[in-house]
Order: sequence, then C-alpha cells, then structure tokens
Amino acid sequence: MGFLKLNKILHKSLKKNGISQQITTADFMEQLKEAGELIFGKENMKKIKFMGCEDGTLMITCLSSVLAKELKSKEKEILGKLNGFYGRRVVSRLKFIV
Repeated sequence: MGFLKLNKILHKSLKKNGISQQITTADFMEQLKEAGELIFGKENMKKIKFMGCEDGTLMITCLSSVLAKELKSKEKEILGKLNGFYGRRVVSRLKFIV
C-alpha cells in the first residue's frame, strides 16, 4: 500500500464533513484582505470592509456613499484586478452597503 498525501486526505475529510466550502470561503476572505490594499488603495481600505461573497457577489460595507459611488463606477476595473489577482473569475459583481 502506497502513502497518500496529507493534503488529499484532509481535503476528502473536510468535504465528507461538509466544511470544505466554509474553509474555502474563509481562505478567500483572508486573501481578499491582502489583495484589497492593492486594488482599493490604502486610504480606501480604512473606509471599507469586506462582508462576504455569495453567488459571485462580493458585499462591501462602505463608510461613505461618495466612496461607494466612486468604487461602483470603477466596478469593471476592480473586478478585472480582483479576478486577475486570483487567476480566475471568483467575483462577478460588487455590492456596496452604505
């Protein structure tokens, strides 16, 4: 009997117990914090918070309606950078909550 990689065993176990998606989402949100500063800028990151991503929609709370409108107007550019950061399409829409 050959050895199995721990990563493969762990993935099967997580999937079997139904928590694989939660971990993937948590990993995505953590990586998003790192990418956020590059995409939104350091000053804007002080005024926004990522709330979650559901069905391809990234929900973002924003302290300023002016900033929310400005970011919404740049949605295509932001989505391009964000999806480019991950090398695949992970977010298809931004939703700003003021």
